[in-house]
Amino acid sequence: MEDAVEGSLRRVFPTTIQPVQLAKAAARAMEEAQLIGLHGAEVPNHYRLRLAPADLERFADYQVTLARELNAYLVEYAQDRGLKPIAEPRVELVEDRGVRAGSVRAEARFVDLVPARESEPIIRMLVEPLSLGGRWPSSWAVTVSWLMPS
Repeated sequence: MEDAVEGSLRRVFPTTIQPVQLAKAAARAMEEAQLIGLHGAEVPNHYRLRLAPADLERFADYQVTLARELNAYLVEYAQDRGLKPIAEPRVELVEDRGVRAGSVRAEARFVDLVPARESEPIIRMLVEPLSLGGRWPSSWAVTVSWLMPS
């Protein structure tokens, strides 16, 4: 309903898009893409906001800062609703000539942190000694630490 009203008003009274509209679009995409995981509601970590060329140009001088602010907003939004992002959200602003000026098209998706091929040997090294009743060698702590999201 909200989308229909806002869309109708934008067609009648064309405006420039504001950062708050980008945040709301990303949050809606987050809600729509959520899954129920092993530990509750999980949400995507990658958000692509598609903007008309003119709108993206307006944000060009502070696009990186805006993306960081949107990342922080999504973390707070998820926390307030008891949702768990699978990793730190990453917002990407991209140009799309198919999007009307004053509008935004938001996509949310789950993206692996480490490609499967790279992580498999490390996971096997860590799990096999435990399954055989072994102990964690202290030298492996350094290897594990780089896998943790920063």
